[in-house]
Amino acid sequence: MSAPKRAAKDPSDGPDAKKSMDFSDADPALFDGMVQVECQKFYVNKSHLARHSDYFKNLFFKNYADSKKKIIPLEDVVPADAFQHFLELISGGNRLNDDVIEEVLKISQMWFAEVPMEKAKEYLLKSSNLVPMEKLIIAEKYNFSDLKNALFANVHTVADMNALLPNQDVSDFEPDTTTLIAEEAIFMASKRSANQMEDGSSNSDETPSKKSFDFSEGIDSELYDGVLQVEGRLFHVMKGHLARHSDYFKNLFFKNYADSKKDIIPLEEVVPADAFQHFLELTSGGNRLNDDVIEGVLRISQMWFAEVPLEKAKDYLLKNSKLAPMEKFAIAEKYNFSDLKTALFATVQTVADMNSLLPNQEVSDFEPDTITLIAKRLLEISGIPRPIPVAPVAQAPDEIPVAPVPNARDDFLPATATPNGSRRSFSGNSTWPSLMKFRIRRKWVGSLSMKKAPDSSNIA
Repeated sequence: MSAPKRAAKDPSDGPDAKKSMDFSDADPALFDGMVQVECQKFYVNKSHLARHSDYFKNLFFKNYADSKKKIIPLEDVVPADAFQHFLELISGGNRLNDDVIEEVLKISQMWFAEVPMEKAKEYLLKSSNLVPMEKLIIAEKYNFSDLKNALFANVHTVADMNALLPNQDVSDFEPDTTTLIAEEAIFMASKRSANQMEDGSSNSDETPSKKSFDFSEGIDSELYDGVLQVEGRLFHVMKGHLARHSDYFKNLFFKNYADSKKDIIPLEEVVPADAFQHFLELTSGGNRLNDDVIEGVLRISQMWFAEVPLEKAKDYLLKNSKLAPMEKFAIAEKYNFSDLKTALFATVQTVADMNSLLPNQEVSDFEPDTITLIAKRLLEISGIPRPIPVAPVAQAPDEIPVAPVPNARDDFLPATATPNGSRRSFSGNSTWPSLMKFRIRRKWVGSLSMKKAPDSSNIA
């Protein structure tokens, strides 16, 4: 199938929009295997990869010969860049862009890796700038029914349908796609009103349901090498993977020798078990955050200096949380989330809005950047913004044209006659500015001629 040229990408979707994870670190505390892809070496945690894919479980723990190699080459045709993104997705990162999405999907399906597959589908639903036809081709290939539904929900005209469907026989589509085409064709043929069309559309922003990760006992012992106890609940974890996300766990597992040798390591801090479950999911590529656990997750993520869960929690507050503005503001103050504060103040249009946003406390008790935001926004809604917006000034041309200067003439005479007594005629070299100068001078000389000349005898 062929598709038209894709739409221009938003720079924010590019590979530099978020920080890349480094898999070139050979720290034996964090990694226990090395995989080679296109001559590029990636240091990985075997158990973590095996948890996300049976392909790697078989490669590392069932294929004894390969598992003992110092460097394990991936025989499949896998682009190194796509594998980098794959590793980031199962480690809580996400820098997906339109240049790598198809390769990431290909290897995720090939390795039966559910988490990267879901992340890639969510990217196509929410962030991709691929044209609709390209998205439909991908949805067909990987059987993404919710992506298909979202694409057909945006079809309102024959032109929309024509831009969506590749040039192929309708019978060649998957059965569910053929059904969607038929339903939409009937819909357009019936010429329903615009209101009916709106009622029939679906919400393309809905995210697919997300499953909880299982960290309980009874799981495959090959995938975990440590057990943590939180509020009496046991969590089977990979020490190296947790240590990668937090220096707290790196010290706990690899520096504190006594604790690291315990069969069950209790977390002494007051940590809610439910929040810890979500913390582990966030570091493993999952995300089921909700308003009930968000503060607990934020607290332990900050306490353990875990950047990935902290960023995921902030992103949730910005985009998905249903907490009241004042609750979000209190969290933004506590964790110094400046972009969340800016977003909250941008919604303030009246004094009542400001009143519903700010807690009942002295203004001087807020963070300095918050005080500035309060003052700035209140001045703006009062009609006295500072600084005062300045209208754009037209840019001056690079070169200012200079008017031609007339040739000086020695025989330029006042009055009305030339030396031969005839009226002076202006040659082609004369210009209107010269003519005006002549008339002004003429008037001035004429006024002098009416006065009596001074007596030369009175001149000293």
